[in-house]
Amino acid sequence: IEIDLQRTKDGHLVAMHDETVDRTTNGSGRVEDYTLAELKKLDAGSSFNEQNPQLAKDSYKGATVPTLDEILTRYGTDANYYIETKQPDVYPGMEQQLLDTLNRHNMLTSNSLENGHVLVQSFSEASLLKMHQLNSNVPLIRLLDKGELAQQSEADLQRIRSYAIGVGPEYSDLNAQNTAHLKDLGFLVHPFTVNETADMQRLNQYGVDGVFTNYADQFKAISAQK
Repeated sequence: IEIDLQRTKDGHLVAMHDETVDRTTNGSGRVEDYTLAELKKLDAGSSFNEQNPQLAKDSYKGATVPTLDEILTRYGTDANYYIETKQPDVYPGMEQQLLDTLNRHNMLTSNSLENGHVLVQSFSEASLLKMHQLNSNVPLIRLLDKGELAQQSEADLQRIRSYAIGVGPEYSDLNAQNTAHLKDLGFLVHPFTVNETADMQRLNQYGVDGVFTNYADQFKAISAQK
């Protein structure tokens, strides 16, 4: 389960990709300006139905924005969690709060971490360094925006490797050569966001370890092909 984190005015971590609620709910404004009670009053399902008519369901109407606590309570250790600290500069202390929440749900035990139940990702090196300083056992992934991979020197990559087990480049920045080099440095390589089957096939040929995609069923089917 890939979870993007934002934080409410009264300090609750919630699953929300954007800093504002405009795109995915019937509200407007920044997440940080809503209390959790106010956020829970918003309809987070109807806009999905409108934007994705082929996937729309009446049952989605009135869906509420979930907290991280609610997600971990619902799925527990039956799921794996790939969590992104979004805009951590807007939410000081987010990293400690995330670790505290994971700990309450028994997600930071050696068994849980060894079995890949938690990965934490961010575009923010500062956020990942805070996570690493607070708990060096949590596996971290450094996200790299489009064009950013090519800007990394060998020293930059070595620095990232000192705190992160993997990188998540924008998928079109990868080729066979740089994928092989990243893997030689010991990185897991998880490109985003790969929605076309031809790109999935190409990236699998490069040897990536997984992809971010909106069509996991297609990627699974392609990966199962000999």
